[in-house]
Amino acid sequence: MRDIHSQNVVHRDLKPANLVLAKDSEGRRNLKVVDFGISKEYKGDLLKEEGVKQFTTMVGTMQWQSPEQVNGKFSKQSEYFALGMNIMAMITGKEPF
Repeated sequence: MRDIHSQNVVHRDLKPANLVLAKDSEGRRNLKVVDFGISKEYKGDLLKEEGVKQFTTMVGTMQWQSPEQVNGKFSKQSEYFALGMNIMAMITGKEPF
């Protein structure tokens, strides 16, 4: 996530289908984020207070979204929430909500 956010991009739809485990040239496994179809550039001049952006339309898969994202607000922390939900699903074998 750090690499994506360092490019000022938010994915907005982190779910198991968009997380792929791939091997690099040395045979190590790495988690890759795919499907940037609804990603958005996170421009500094568009940010509201406390790093939260108000979107006019909700996109993404609701069951993997943070509560604020469901309400139309988004921040980089929303992606960490979604990543945490994915980790919980991997551990428990159950989808959230």
